[in-house]
Formats: sequence, structure tokens, C-alpha cells
Amino acid sequence: MKDAEQSVTYADRSGDAFELMKQRVKHADTLSQAGRRDEAEARLREAEQMQADLQPADPLLYSVRGFQYCDLLLTRRSGRRARQKAK
Repeated sequence: MKDAEQSVTYADRSGDAFELMKQRVKHADTLSQAGRRDEAEARLREAEQMQADLQPADPLLYSVRGFQYCDLLLTRRSGRRARQKAK
């Protein structure tokens, strides 16, 4: 957990928008695996907003990052929201 949190700190210092988003998703996945799903979902919403800012034509997380978001939603029994994200 500590390493994932530290990666967000380093990404913030870097100022690289893609790294900011990517490290938040990694941190969210770590939180989710630790059972801290509310915090994980908040991190993923934050990352998805960053994605929308980076690529307005593709505002949803995709690839591995999108899978991780859908995985969390399915774990939370939010199948409808997961389907919306998967489109």
C-alpha cells in the first residue's frame, strides 16, 4: 500500500499528466485489493476525470486501467455501471 501511495506522490511531483492518471489507477487497484473499495472508487473517478481531460474524445479509462475500474464495479455488484464503462 505504501509503495502505491508513494507512486502517486512521485507522479504528482513529475507533473506528467499521463503518469498522474496511471499511478492513481494503480493506487486504486491496491486499495481495492485491500478491501478499501470506497477509497478505490474515489481514486478511479479522479483518474477517469484526468483521462477525460487528457483525451476528451476518449473520456473513459480503457485498456488495463478500464478493466481495473470495471473489476472494482463488478466486485461492488455494480454491473450496470461496469457495462456503461465497458462500452
